[in-house]
Amino acid sequence: RNGVVLANDGGAGSYRVEGTVSLGPGNEGKQSIQIEWVVKDPAGQKLGTVSQKNDIPAGSLNGAWGSTADAAAAAASHGILQLLPGTKGT
Repeated sequence: RNGVVLANDGGAGSYRVEGTVSLGPGNEGKQSIQIEWVVKDPAGQKLGTVSQKNDIPAGSLNGAWGSTADAAAAAASHGILQLLPGTKGT
């Protein structure tokens, strides 16, 4: 949607986005989640990080994420695009 071509496997000249998810312990029916999206240039150098953090109902991410993963990636996309050269982050 934003003019960036996505690839399943990176070739020469490809940028890479790596996501790491951390779930905190459940407490009073809530659980913290933090997602770190690290953007790397074609040489593997880190361009920056986009972070997301939220409290969710405890155990709500046990099992398949499906549309939840899509929503998290979509929410991070604006910040990720701002780290890529030649994009406007829109």
